[in-house]
Amino acid sequence: MDVDVLIQNVSAQCIPNLVAARTFRPKKIIWVYTAEFGDVLKRLRAQTKGITPDQESWQVDARDAEALHQVLQAKFASLNAKGKVFYHLTGGTKSMSLQGLYNLGIFRRNKKIEVQGIVMDPRTQHFDTIYPLPKNNVFPCAALTLDEMLAVHGNRWDTRHTHIEPAACAAGYELWESMRNLSRVMKREFSLNDLRALHERPLKGRLRHFKSIKPIPASFRKILQMLQANGLIHHLAWPSAGEFRYEQAGEDIVKLINGGWLEHWLGAVLHNSGIDWRGSRVSAKYLEGKGGSQELDFLGATATNRLVYWSCKTDIKLTNDKLFEVDALRDGIAGADFHVAGLLHTATIPETIQLKARRMNLHMVNAYADDCVERLQEICGG
Repeated sequence: MDVDVLIQNVSAQCIPNLVAARTFRPKKIIWVYTAEFGDVLKRLRAQTKGITPDQESWQVDARDAEALHQVLQAKFASLNAKGKVFYHLTGGTKSMSLQGLYNLGIFRRNKKIEVQGIVMDPRTQHFDTIYPLPKNNVFPCAALTLDEMLAVHGNRWDTRHTHIEPAACAAGYELWESMRNLSRVMKREFSLNDLRALHERPLKGRLRHFKSIKPIPASFRKILQMLQANGLIHHLAWPSAGEFRYEQAGEDIVKLINGGWLEHWLGAVLHNSGIDWRGSRVSAKYLEGKGGSQELDFLGATATNRLVYWSCKTDIKLTNDKLFEVDALRDGIAGADFHVAGLLHTATIPETIQLKARRMNLHMVNAYADDCVERLQEICGG
């Protein structure tokens, strides 16, 4: 597509800006921004300079309508465009969009150049034309990668943290599915809080030795046997009826049995879902641009420019603070709009919490539900 100039309003939700740059690949990009979004502008320029090196910035005051009009009028009057001029109006304030569209019309009449005012529809993943002739689904959107979504919001991966690839989870799907079924039984019969460590403290080597203050049920024994059959532990032994020991191959096995299996199961299900992922990680950790970090149970980006985040909880009860945690994390990852945020759990949820989750636009899925897999795939890929 031969676009000479792409003009874009800058705001906190900058995924549409990056999608537009990748979709139209213009010869020149002009950013219309206010002073408060100077940092966002820097990140957008950095992320798009490889697409379009020729870039210009127009600073405006969105709170002063007359001043905004005068700046845009002057900038358009001096704009030397030879071909198509597209004005992307998804971002920015309402005044920026209205004044931008108004001045685009003046520019078209004065310069006799082909122009289009466009907006992005995240549902259809197309750009719609709103000026001069309104039309839906005109230009299909380019797909961003997960890394691009993170970077444009000032975030980056913590390379010191070991994450899990969903493909690796999928390779052990039968194990994680068996643990999902057995853990439901084990929860009713046994608590890992009943275990007492008999191995050396602080930990040295891979040997783990535990004694239970209650009888060890068959479900827990079977889980350990499955973990050994799959190479996650070695040399499993039962010195007495209430004792067991093993050598740990890598991951903390008690943590895995106590709930970590759910992350692996989720990674396997979403990897096998048929969804076109443009990057995804299980147990992912990213560094925030202004300091701090966040660890996520699942994070991925689909080919429909949706950022997908799931938090896994195997608590017996879920409280409001778990909802607030998911809500806060999703907004910090990559904006507040182009995302799916969910809580995958094994608890019985009161109706009050379910209603609150719906008001917060948070999905809640019970991992033990018969339609769990179908719901996860529908939510992430819909």
